[in-house]
Amino acid sequence: MATKYWVGGVATWETDSAWSPLGQPGLGDDVVIGGQPGTSSVTLSDAATINSLVLTGAGTLLQFSGSSLTATNGITLNQDTTLQVASSSSLLDTTLTLAGGTVQGAILDGVVVRGTLDTAQYGTLRVADTVTLAPAAGQVGLRLTGAGAALFAYNAATLDGGIILAGSAQSGNVASLNATSRSLQLGPAATLDVIGALIIAQGGQGGAGFTNQGVISIAPGGSLSAPAAFAGSGAVHVLGGTLTTQVLASPTTFDDGTGTIRLTGLLGPNGVPAALTGFRSGDTLDLTGLAWSGDVTAAMHGGVLQVSKGNTVQAAFRLTDAPPGQVVAVQQDAGFGTLVTTTAQPLAPLAFTDQTLGASGSHSMDPIGAGAPSYLQWQYIEAGGDTVAMAASVSNVFIHAGSGTKAITVTSGQNVVDGGTGSAFLTSGSGADTFFVDVRGGGTVWDTLSNFHAGDAVTVCWCGRPPAASGVPE
Repeated sequence: MATKYWVGGVATWETDSAWSPLGQPGLGDDVVIGGQPGTSSVTLSDAATINSLVLTGAGTLLQFSGSSLTATNGITLNQDTTLQVASSSSLLDTTLTLAGGTVQGAILDGVVVRGTLDTAQYGTLRVADTVTLAPAAGQVGLRLTGAGAALFAYNAATLDGGIILAGSAQSGNVASLNATSRSLQLGPAATLDVIGALIIAQGGQGGAGFTNQGVISIAPGGSLSAPAAFAGSGAVHVLGGTLTTQVLASPTTFDDGTGTIRLTGLLGPNGVPAALTGFRSGDTLDLTGLAWSGDVTAAMHGGVLQVSKGNTVQAAFRLTDAPPGQVVAVQQDAGFGTLVTTTAQPLAPLAFTDQTLGASGSHSMDPIGAGAPSYLQWQYIEAGGDTVAMAASVSNVFIHAGSGTKAITVTSGQNVVDGGTGSAFLTSGSGADTFFVDVRGGGTVWDTLSNFHAGDAVTVCWCGRPPAASGVPE
């Protein structure tokens, strides 16, 4: 095992004299390309397995067209370097650290990505097996925002961990997640933030399709089109953008009173009413699959919104937080479908500013769940890893934050705040508040408690016993 330095200028990887010490790298070798006088441009056309790879120095280029490149202890692309990989080639079972460099092409197969993976305009990314996004706190793990940018599932693939910023903001252009020939899953630790036009294409061969086990958020100006309903138990949040799909098959929430859900189908899977939260004044349900006529009506029945044509129920939604006496109405949409609206107002608004999405508004908190302390009245449970500020306007709330960096402020009464696994700035109210600091995420957590006073309490949540040097009693 040795450290191999590239000294060959412009040449092929297999040129023995281009390396110092002499001879091309092999299993166990650490490889450094760049940082030498002149241009460093390397072409590798065979499969290679090494210990590690570092590209350094502006303009350094490694062009790879072999079947696979495996670096057991990782690949690091420093500022202004490029790893250019043929579309049929794979980066296998490695950690890819993007420290200012870029990767083009490639099939990512079992790769951990540290830094931001950015698809340029019309860029294509292929994923296989599990690709884990592990950016620094507050960073985006994957940008799929260029006009025509696309991500393809090459085999059964999972994207997990970190924030995916997706959607083209350029008029007439769209980015895409493509699961037409292979399955693609958004893992439970992943957040998909839609800030422009994004389409999820699925179907085709057996087993193909998109599954959401994470969190999808659609920002104002964002539009997510999924022609076929996608599967999964992950949450979908509409924060002023538009969701277009066949039916609602995942738990779906209107989050700020300006969102649109456009459905080409009607009843949910197996005829069961779809679960919908936060339907308030300013939100719209556009049922393009239900042709408008004068005998279309909408009514609430025990928390279920039913839209009927004549005496036949055509669409149904279980409103999980319907306020007493919620009023709904129907009218013709901009085409030939049916538009459903409501006059209901948020029960207990929680103001928010989502820095990652560039969105702000107010969430509608839910009544507290069974088994909670009797003094709590409202709850809001955030999922995902966005950088968010939240402020409660009512007393006696339980707020559970996600994995991103956040600021949470409560007011009077008794409140319980769980800062989640990311760093948090937590501000107490005038009453007796309880804070939970969660360090089970594995990384360094910097939490700040403001206005912490007599009557307040804080609990540090450990996974197992705390380290002896932590200063926390065992």
